Amino acid sequence: YYELKAICYLNNSVVGSFNQDEETKTILLPLTDDADVSTFVNLSVVFINPYSQHKDEAMKFIEGIIDSVRGTQYEYILCADVNEPLLNSDFDLMVMRYQENKELYEKMIESEEDPDALASEKEFLDYINEALANVEKYRYSITQESLNHYQEETVPAIRVAQRTFLNSAESDTTTELNTLISRLCAGQMSLDQFIHEADGKLRMMQLEDE
Repeated sequence: YYELKAICYLNNSVVGSFNQDEETKTILLPLTDDADVSTFVNLSVVFINPYSQHKDEAMKFIEGIIDSVRGTQYEYILCADVNEPLLNSDFDLMVMRYQENKELYEKMIESEEDPDALASEKEFLDYINEALANVEKYRYSITQESLNHYQEETVPAIRVAQRTFLNSAESDTTTELNTLISRLCAGQMSLDQFIHEADGKLRMMQLEDE
């Protein structure tokens, strides 16, 4: 049951997900037969107040944020021209730790006299040997295959989410609308009741904007 359940992740974040391998693939599905396949992102815009007395410091702060994403998966999300696989910066250290543990457990097994401890140590050594045999699959944080899959399957489906009362929290009225949605989903009110009450609150939002 749990193995079958783990195969499918519903509502899983796919934007920036590069963990594509022979066991896991991101599959985007449309809501209806005639709808486009879409996955939504929220867009935030950063700007510097032209009247600020600290424009230089603000620019350095923004540049620092941009520099911090270089060489990470976020650079692959933000920059369409980044097409090379991303090496795992911890790969060499990981291999060294495996080798050290292998040598340690081989020595422990040679001198172990307790049958139960010996069995446990051999089992762990088998795990280390299997990890070393497959260690190349961890050389890259983002492989070329997973990058190709992301660019071909996910990127074309990305849409910027529009702000509506369903995903905005900018006013008390919006919070009240979200409460209505929760009540509707919980079966605490009928669809007609929801439409009637939501219509009144939406009209109130229109008046607030005038």
